[in-house]
Amino acid sequence: NFNLLKEIQEKKTLDHLEAWIKEIFNKSINFKISKSDTHFSKVVADAKKYIDENYNKFDLKIDEIAKNVYVGYGHLCALFKKETGKTINTYITETRINKAKQLLDEGYSNISAVSTMVGYADANYFGKCFKKIYGITPGRYIDEIQSK
Repeated sequence: NFNLLKEIQEKKTLDHLEAWIKEIFNKSINFKISKSDTHFSKVVADAKKYIDENYNKFDLKIDEIAKNVYVGYGHLCALFKKETGKTINTYITETRINKAKQLLDEGYSNISAVSTMVGYADANYFGKCFKKIYGITPGRYIDEIQSK
């Protein structure tokens, strides 16, 4: 039921008309921003979901993730950092190491096998990443679990 011409004619002065136009403009901008934020959050949520489902792939790359959430590489990296406060590579590493810890907690004791199961081709590098996050090597972690 919006009649633009009628709305304009109802404005008594140019100042009223200007204020009305500014109000419409501000509402439009705020609406666009709110929709964009929703889109950004969906892109990041979809990227996280993709990572959670594919963390075990040795060749998991940001390009692949970006293609699967229909955005460019740089755009995804910027959005991810903005939304989560961490880089996408940090998120991938944390996901992999947390999954590895779960496997170790479930009784898996072969570090090389666990590293492979969570997407690391190099068990030594896996050990460094594990220690960086948990402050202890995977072998030491296993020893502590078994001694309890």
